[in-house]
Amino acid sequence: MKRPKRPSDPPSESQPDRENRCPRFAELDRRIAAEEAAKPPAKRKKKRRPKRVSPTDPLNRMVKRFVAELRQEYPDRFKRRAKPFKERVLSLIRLHLPPYPKPGGRPPKPSITKAAEMYKQQQREWKGRKPFKANWLPIARECVPGFRNIRTAARRRTVLGKLRNSVYARLGRNKVGSRKNKRLTAKILGK
Repeated sequence: MKRPKRPSDPPSESQPDRENRCPRFAELDRRIAAEEAAKPPAKRKKKRRPKRVSPTDPLNRMVKRFVAELRQEYPDRFKRRAKPFKERVLSLIRLHLPPYPKPGGRPPKPSITKAAEMYKQQQREWKGRKPFKANWLPIARECVPGFRNIRTAARRRTVLGKLRNSVYARLGRNKVGSRKNKRLTAKILGK
């Protein structure tokens, strides 16, 4: 059983929507129609033409030589996937020309960098002997300011745990098989 149609119901597709609207909106509809009629037609944007480059410009000649070298060195990439190849070349040029991109994320702390180097040194010294157990006390004495002045065992454990976690996180990010590095490598190689 169908319910009866109310004035507040949305208009059906067969009837224009302004006829079904409530009469109190008639004045507002007239105003909107007048404003739309008064608006000038939208201008279409003109396509910008590329600037003409002088053939005698030394930079232009150098770029042409560079492109010719790329064509000679990578003809298959030009034929098969020209657009991704061009994007890759342009991104590499952007990377090596100033302004240089800033590295993402928080700047590394020098104390954590030093602690990670000391940890790696301990690993190298233990190489061949299993299991490896790091000695964090000398690392903490070198890298954590004021570590020698900490008297309570609980506070020392907290500081050592924080240092250990920071070093493991740093080494995990820089590992060859880490998830983030795999994504970066895939992005760089265009896979």
